[in-house]
Amino acid sequence: MNRWLLLAAAALIAALGVVNVATARPTTATAPTVVSVSMYEMGFKLSKRVVHPGVVVFRVVNDGAVEHDFRIRGQGTPMLGSGERATLRVRFPRRGTYRFVCTVEGHAAAGMVGKLIVRWT
Repeated sequence: MNRWLLLAAAALIAALGVVNVATARPTTATAPTVVSVSMYEMGFKLSKRVVHPGVVVFRVVNDGAVEHDFRIRGQGTPMLGSGERATLRVRFPRRGTYRFVCTVEGHAAAGMVGKLIVRWT
């Protein structure tokens, strides 16, 4: 009897979208993860390098003296001058390692690249 009660409770919770019963992890229907990104010569500083699958909102600011941009998963900000800001919303549907980069010529070669890890922590 207890086994059936537990299965019924798990099915109810899954139906409500609170937990994915197959993985016992929160669903990706939660609020977006916010990551602050500081760009400078020649690098990035992220407030989080590991995030859960789902939507990530990148709040990007150019703290450098020259133009930079931020690109990840085929999406990116426009070129940002010193002090300029942009917001980028990207969906990460599955776990993995995702490369981000500044596309200004020579910046990636000078080290303006990095990796964001998407996994359940």
